Amino acid sequence: MTTAERSVTTIRQVLALKAGLSGENEFANIKFPSRFLSQRECVNILKTIFERLKEHSKSSVALNEDAVKVTMESQFSVGSQSGTDSILKEIGAFFAGRQNDIISHLVETLERLLRDENFGCCENEECKKAIGYERVKAVPNTHFCIVCKTKLEAEKTRH
Repeated sequence: MTTAERSVTTIRQVLALKAGLSGENEFANIKFPSRFLSQRECVNILKTIFERLKEHSKSSVALNEDAVKVTMESQFSVGSQSGTDSILKEIGAFFAGRQNDIISHLVETLERLLRDENFGCCENEECKKAIGYERVKAVPNTHFCIVCKTKLEAEKTRH
């Protein structure tokens, strides 16, 4: 099964769970395996992921539609404008690809949240402490606590 197929399957499973539920506690019956975050925190993170997926999916569709529009218009343009259209097409493709990358990361995060008992744990071998709810809610696809991420970023800038 490809990553895309796995992602679609995961989203369908969650949406199926969500479809059977409604109201304030629509995700209350989902049991999250995380040992580092409470069930309530996991529900809030799940809601954040859904909001971002919805937001980025809309952006991705809009960018793809714009790229198609520029492609169609450039077929009928003449002269120097076609060079501009080509650049616009490339820019549109770049941003559409970036949106798809973000969506992929969010889906991977969703899979981890639903299946990984270590979701919310810093993946730095020397740390392995809880990342913390506020950081995970702000950056759901994070793998490191703020201390370890800061150290990694500092090392990157030194090299």
